[in-house]
Amino acid sequence: MERIDEEFSTLKRRVYEECRRLNHRYSTPTRITVERNNDAWEYPAFKLIDPSGKTYFLFAPSSDVKRQDVIVWMGLERWRVSGTNRMQDRIIVDAQQEDVADSVQADELADLMPILRRNVFERDLPRLLSESADKNRPLGLLMIDLDSFKSFNDQHGHQIGDEVLKECARIVSAAIEGKGKAYRYGGEEIVVLLPNFSCLESTAVGETLRKSIEAATMTSKQLKVTVSIGMACMPDHANEGDALVKRADEALYRAKGLGRNLVRVSGEPEDVVQLAGEVKRRQPDPGKLSEDQRNALFREYLTEGRAKCPRDGVPLRFIDATTHDSKTQEFLISCPYCGLNDHLPG
Repeated sequence: MERIDEEFSTLKRRVYEECRRLNHRYSTPTRITVERNNDAWEYPAFKLIDPSGKTYFLFAPSSDVKRQDVIVWMGLERWRVSGTNRMQDRIIVDAQQEDVADSVQADELADLMPILRRNVFERDLPRLLSESADKNRPLGLLMIDLDSFKSFNDQHGHQIGDEVLKECARIVSAAIEGKGKAYRYGGEEIVVLLPNFSCLESTAVGETLRKSIEAATMTSKQLKVTVSIGMACMPDHANEGDALVKRADEALYRAKGLGRNLVRVSGEPEDVVQLAGEVKRRQPDPGKLSEDQRNALFREYLTEGRAKCPRDGVPLRFIDATTHDSKTQEFLISCPYCGLNDHLPG
């Protein structure tokens, strides 16, 4: 979802006029980060391409960009500035793209993934929180986790699991280009920071990511995976970094508990009433057990040899579904009274 605010509307008119006059092509509106020394600024921008294929960035005026020692970031694309020119009340930056592998520090890019390492997240989060507070703008944070990834690794092997994780990182990186940055938080968790994205906008981005990953087929085995996503936003849910991460993590845990493959917002009730204009999110399946219920039933059956349906208290029927390549026991369960059918551990 592109964020087109008043700045973009004004800029778009200028871009359209100039591109029509000069026969340039231009991209959809985005946001770029301009770095010089240890400082950074964000601007609404358009990427322009002239008939010869040369790339320019057009963005709002600033005294910060006068020299040629600045770097422009758009997502994970890095551009070295080779010159700047005033175009009435705008700045055009003549830029040349650099290889990301060469331009980022060795400890910044996650291993063989188009996302950044956790130490970069821990550096960026306080800076973005401070900038958002100074400009009175929101900051969205998405915590993304692959569903049942341990069972997936047990079944398909860690090498296939690594390939799937890299593909998910690629999908996330491509989907948030121009919106924010993605980081590997740990294990199979990815965190996304979305500067100047409101709670509703960040949730919509999360739902787009969820659907994109659910729709993808991965590796030569054509495997399918899903993710659960928790969202928290400054200032709606927290103003400090640790608290914001905690709120998003709690929302992620709630998405897991409600059946996985969901986007949940910090503090929202289980039964969400979605308003007109909101991006429609996938809701929990009322016919399935939550992850908490599955885990409890699995433990109860292994220790007691029986378990009751959490809905009506009727004893459940268990069928051993363990295969020769399963690392743990698996069961198909059913309730003769309410018709529940599910899989443990799931």
